[in-house]
Amino acid sequence: MAFILIRDTEVAASFIKFKIEINNEDVGKIAQGEEKEFTLPEEESVLQIKQFGSRSNKLVVNDGDYIEISNASWFFWEFVSLFILGIIVSSFEGPAVWTGYALVIVGYFVFNYFVESIKLTKRNKE
Repeated sequence: MAFILIRDTEVAASFIKFKIEINNEDVGKIAQGEEKEFTLPEEESVLQIKQFGSRSNKLVVNDGDYIEISNASWFFWEFVSLFILGIIVSSFEGPAVWTGYALVIVGYFVFNYFVESIKLTKRNKE
């Protein structure tokens, strides 16, 4: 029993491998544009992807499934908001600039901890 995992080439942070978890156990990593086959420990297993505190939705996978990794639909707007916050913080003066940048960066990681920024979807066999 196995399934195939395909990482879209347009997924953010493409220079870093994603950690693959099946039933909450690490089973490997996948790089940008890579396609890998993973063995299922059970007939119906739960797949999740993680990276730097970001995570995907949990998806039940079965034998023979093709699963695609992509960005969540709101992900583009997160980067637009980071850009806008960066412009706002750059208008600060003195130590407030560095404090502002630090808060934006920490806020980004905290936000991604609570939401699913990576999307897993089942595709038809090609």
